[in-house]
Amino acid sequence: MKCFYPFFLFVFSTFTLKAQSSADFDSSFNGNGKVVYPTPTWGLVYNYHLLQLQPDGKIVYCATKYVAGNFQAMIGRLNANGLPDTSFANHGIFYYPTTAVNSEAVSLQLQNNGKIVVIGNEGNASFVLRLKNNGTIDSTFGTNGFTLVNVSPFWQNQVSEIKNANNGSFVISGVYVTDVTGYAFVFKIKSNGTVDSSFAINGIFLYQYNFSETKFYALAVLPDQSIICAGKTASEDALIIKLDSTGALFNGFGNSGIFVKDLFFDWDYLYALQILPGGEILASGGSYNALNNYKEGGVVLKLTASGNLSSGFGNNGMVFYNTPGTDNSFSTMAVQPNGKIVLGGYYYNDTTSKYEAMVVRLLTDGTLDTSFNHSKPNLYIKWLTQYSNISSVIIQPDAKILLYGLTSSTVTNQLAFARLKGGETGSILPLELLEFTAKKSNNKVVLKWVTANQLNLDYFIVEKGQTRLAFKEVGKRNAQNSSLKGNYSFQDNIESKISFYRLKMDDKDGTYKYSPIVSVNNQAIVTQIYPNITTNGITIQSANNEVFRLYNSAGQYLRRLTIGYNSMNTEKPGIYFVKTSNNIFKICKQ
Repeated sequence: MKCFYPFFLFVFSTFTLKAQSSADFDSSFNGNGKVVYPTPTWGLVYNYHLLQLQPDGKIVYCATKYVAGNFQAMIGRLNANGLPDTSFANHGIFYYPTTAVNSEAVSLQLQNNGKIVVIGNEGNASFVLRLKNNGTIDSTFGTNGFTLVNVSPFWQNQVSEIKNANNGSFVISGVYVTDVTGYAFVFKIKSNGTVDSSFAINGIFLYQYNFSETKFYALAVLPDQSIICAGKTASEDALIIKLDSTGALFNGFGNSGIFVKDLFFDWDYLYALQILPGGEILASGGSYNALNNYKEGGVVLKLTASGNLSSGFGNNGMVFYNTPGTDNSFSTMAVQPNGKIVLGGYYYNDTTSKYEAMVVRLLTDGTLDTSFNHSKPNLYIKWLTQYSNISSVIIQPDAKILLYGLTSSTVTNQLAFARLKGGETGSILPLELLEFTAKKSNNKVVLKWVTANQLNLDYFIVEKGQTRLAFKEVGKRNAQNSSLKGNYSFQDNIESKISFYRLKMDDKDGTYKYSPIVSVNNQAIVTQIYPNITTNGITIQSANNEVFRLYNSAGQYLRRLTIGYNSMNTEKPGIYFVKTSNNIFKICKQ
């Protein structure tokens, strides 16, 4: 939990250096690049994703304060200069209703219309809250602005991250913990605040790796609406899974949708995710390395889009970073427009016996960027005297680096912000593709895509292919060239049974990037499950976006099946049924 008291502003003396670097503090932010609000807070550590940047440059954050023995979630907003935005809520802060006992805010997202969606925990349940842009409750969402979700009504639910999905919906990850184990979960909330029951099983994907405690800390939603989750297993191994848009494990990723890795022979965990333009995955966190005297070090993994370690990054897809201190960890991560990786977290200073906030930048191949912070490998930030940590990093459209975290004096924890000059835009597009879909509608194929950070973008080329290997140009859309989110659409004629589409996104400097490929089936959809009498397993063929569930003859739900081959070696001989939303298929296991 985390806590907060009324604002007072501590101003630091300006820190100057003779030469300029990306890690220099930005003096336009509170005069010296740093600001602390001395409000006793709790937490702001590790797996919290607490910061968002509005298109107008204002900074929205969430935290938790301590009041009379209870914890209370809060959402605040700062102006671009680091000072409180008093036009937001109550003098810059919205407080979760005091009727709720022990609430905490964990993660937030901004919608295209400027509304703010926040998730957190209230008692044993989790909440989803939507605010208007002025910081007042949006009563059109859920029940009077709130939705309470109990994945398990008997145990403590702990959400970890929220991400925007299509049509104004949201995907949320977390874990619920019992006396003996823990279940990772993902659920989806519709734009009106209700749980989307069509997602996974009754709206919730529950997961345990090897039937043991599993935790999701980080979440990402891809343009095709598939989902990446990262965390750890019960045996303390790094875990990344991929779900398709319906909430089922994606067979084309890793081992049947799962990537698990014992990184350095001991405790591993992943706290942050970033998806690169080509669909590659970056994940950061920490590892207690048995080969390094069990010191905790920051780790970064790079996976291909198919869920395998990328051999061209670090040491076979892995980077282990250890400072001269005893322990360090990467709580958060952002990718600059030129592909360099900015990591935030903490390290333990052996000399002072204190934890200090740490920022590290890697090159695209995973090696340290020695040009960062005047040829030093990292930047240490000591806001106050005892402890500092960085929980959120954002790369602004102007390439400045915004940091948010925790600092403390001898008694209390406090909110801490900083902004670095950054200054590197590079050649890789700053465009963020939030959504890209293709659907058949009235004998046409309708493409839709949503973008953010469109600065310096020139236009989109729509390319089409009858396979994933050969494409031709079929259309063009000029970019809106703005830091605001952009919505685009394109209609195409149906020419083949299955059509594949991608976007070529051209920058004004002549560079370009391709989007992930999406497809649409233009033929009548037929589902086949065979053989209906089997000794080993069944094969499901379907071009439809359906959910396949296996039941026994008593009508008890057993598990979810996937398109392709499904083994039934664990099922006893008997009669089984595969159910979809429209059909029931009878299977005899001998």
